[in-house]
Amino acid sequence: MQTLKSNLLEDIMVIQAKICSAEAVKLYDIKMENAAIIRKSARNIMVSGNTLEMFDFGEAKYYKLIRNLIEEFRFYLEIG
Repeated sequence: MQTLKSNLLEDIMVIQAKICSAEAVKLYDIKMENAAIIRKSARNIMVSGNTLEMFDFGEAKYYKLIRNLIEEFRFYLEIG
């Protein structure tokens, strides 16, 4: 569980840093590179919910909220 926790925190920090970086640069290539890294980290977070359920983590049911927020964020990026 500690490894899963550290992986989740790492993915969260990567997403935050890459969003800031994508907003700060003007080059399309770098924006797309950041987008790919954000997508990978978001996918890792979504998959981690399955691991929590597999280990019978008590609060895994709240993970659906995280998944919904990631989907909402993805939809916002598509229309924005």
